[in-house]
Amino acid sequence: MKKSFGLKLASLAMLSLGLVAALAGCGSGSSKGGTTEKKEDVTLRIYTWNQDPSGAKREQAIFDEFTKDTGIKVKQVVAPWDKYVDKFMTMASSNTLPDLTWIQTASFATIQKKGLLMDLDSYVKKNIDTDKFLPSALKIGQIDGKQWALPRDMSAQQLSINTDMLKEAGLSMPKNDWTMDEFLDYAKKLTKVENGKTTVFGIDNFYLSPLLLAYSGNNITNPAGTKITIDQKNDVAGVQFASDLVNKYHVSPTSAQAQGISNMFVAEKSAMAICGPWDWQNISENAKFNWDVIPMPTVNSSSVQPQAGLPIGVTSQTKHKKEALQFLKWLSAGRGQKLQMKGVGSVPVLKSQVNDVTKTEFAPKNASSLVDILEHSKMWIAAAYTEDYAEIQTKANNEVSNIILKNLDAKTDLKKLAKSLRSEYNLK
Repeated sequence: MKKSFGLKLASLAMLSLGLVAALAGCGSGSSKGGTTEKKEDVTLRIYTWNQDPSGAKREQAIFDEFTKDTGIKVKQVVAPWDKYVDKFMTMASSNTLPDLTWIQTASFATIQKKGLLMDLDSYVKKNIDTDKFLPSALKIGQIDGKQWALPRDMSAQQLSINTDMLKEAGLSMPKNDWTMDEFLDYAKKLTKVENGKTTVFGIDNFYLSPLLLAYSGNNITNPAGTKITIDQKNDVAGVQFASDLVNKYHVSPTSAQAQGISNMFVAEKSAMAICGPWDWQNISENAKFNWDVIPMPTVNSSSVQPQAGLPIGVTSQTKHKKEALQFLKWLSAGRGQKLQMKGVGSVPVLKSQVNDVTKTEFAPKNASSLVDILEHSKMWIAAAYTEDYAEIQTKANNEVSNIILKNLDAKTDLKKLAKSLRSEYNLK
């Protein structure tokens, strides 16, 4: 599942970042209208997003395996990413929410505070062996330490890198613990200019969130979402660096330079690009060059890796609580883990299975670096789980886009933005 983390410099658009979770449980039927409904007569609905029919088809193939295992049918309710929350709220107002839902992290706190998710805390403590999960995995589904969702997968963004271009430039593969200064040096050396025109950029889509997390360990706010941090020294440096990649160093394209190219990395118009394991298949099938992955570069001791994951919750409007919990456990802690990895490239959240991602058909040579991040690195989910975070993120994204587009002074404009956000949302 695609997830986005922030600002794509090529298009100057902000992405809010890139996955399904679920539970195996008990019981065969539920009471409805005073009669007993047979398990095989239950049809669960799960709310998902998919930009193309083939993605929904692959997900359904996984859900159909749950039906084979249990006799419980599963039907998707699909919406596009940008309309996802609006449609969810519309269904909620008419009391027609599906039984389970994928959750966009920026809106997680909003739908939880409106009472639209089932509290899973006691269920998880009684029915799930939490020691089997990767460190930080369960936090993807927690608000204030309480479980409201379970993770289908867990991942981190990395950089894909064209190793043929590396060889041509006389460069070796960077080390997994490389720094932002080393990254910039590579980006400069991999950028190609012919007759005054850039034909290959060193980096395509450096998002804002990974930069902020690398520079300060924060992302617009502190992890708790209680303090605006984007005007602090290290955060300002991250935003200024984002602008400098485009306007000073010219190693990343403007929106005009990227126009009409859907994937600059695959088109060999950029030597590096941010990617997740959900991109591996597309790159492998379409790239006509050798490539690999490398972790995000770090800046200082505050640097953290941007954590991705897909939380899945059971809605409070479900009429099939027992079956919905069974499905959720199957997806998050059961057979669904292996099926999702094979079917849609999602990275398992279970310690016993995470290394399997390095053995998948489309895994790059350095895929083990992703496993190392998930097992050992400091990570932070790229959205604070607070009710106002989605609005704060949108306003910050728009302002940072403007800074880059107009090549403005990041320090001056971010101070104005931070003052406005603190006042409007009553934050520190």
